[in-house]
Amino acid sequence: MAECEADVVVDFWNPFAVMAARAAQKPVVTVIQADAHPLAGGSSGGRRAIEHPPVVPIVNEVLADYGLPPIRTIRELCVGRSDPGGRYARD
Repeated sequence: MAECEADVVVDFWNPFAVMAARAAQKPVVTVIQADAHPLAGGSSGGRRAIEHPPVVPIVNEVLADYGLPPIRTIRELCVGRSDPGGRYARD
């Protein structure tokens, strides 16, 4: 991002891209499926959820290393709009 002097980051459902953009204080535009949006109910297609170890504490350590505020859920990194100087937008 710094090398190409990007004005904005376009994200296709990549939490790491969103983290990098926020660390670089670049605006993010996310292209995402409607059922995967954090405000959507989601769609499991009748499948049971797979249990995963919690990653939020580890992600929050990385965000803190870059001076960024913590998140409550990984879904917060699946939305492009954010306020580079403050909390992540919820709309």
